[in-house]
Amino acid sequence: MKKTVADVIRGNDPLTERPKNVIQGTVSGYTVCVMAGVGNGTYWRVVVDAKPGSAASGYSMDSFLAGLRESNKKITEAVYDGKRVEVILRASGKVAGQVREILDRTVSYLGLNGYVTCCGCCGEEVPTVLSSINGAMDFLCDSCYNRMCGELEANRLQIAEKKGNLITGLVGAVLGALLGGILWVIIYQL
Repeated sequence: MKKTVADVIRGNDPLTERPKNVIQGTVSGYTVCVMAGVGNGTYWRVVVDAKPGSAASGYSMDSFLAGLRESNKKITEAVYDGKRVEVILRASGKVAGQVREILDRTVSYLGLNGYVTCCGCCGEEVPTVLSSINGAMDFLCDSCYNRMCGELEANRLQIAEKKGNLITGLVGAVLGALLGGILWVIIYQL
């Protein structure tokens, strides 16, 4: 990512670009992750993990996201799943300033309406670390990260097992064809 683009997105907040094309850190106490180059380089993904706190009030998240979409025509998707605000926007023109505006408006809304930062997977208010699971970046607690890694490993082993069955099936098919061919030659000789 160009230094000027990263600087505009960072503003005055302690955000870092790590790994490449991923700006992460905290803005007004909320964990944020901005990914460039999503969807073959044509989109940006902005994620802020937060859930309603005990003092949550104000106008609804749906209304906020609808207003966000209306104010920026590059936004193709803006959703909230109860623990994560996710905004996808097209990567064209001077997108860095628009990404920063989305971050500022989102954390302002969250702060004014009593939302608290949380794990992007389970929604618990525990310390989180930016994690990459199967190419998707999110802030996860240790237990969610370990659980997801275990599930991915189990899936990988299951797929590897299926590949072994495919190989033995192919070997069996070749041997069967060879045996059938030999039988035809023997019968033809009679």
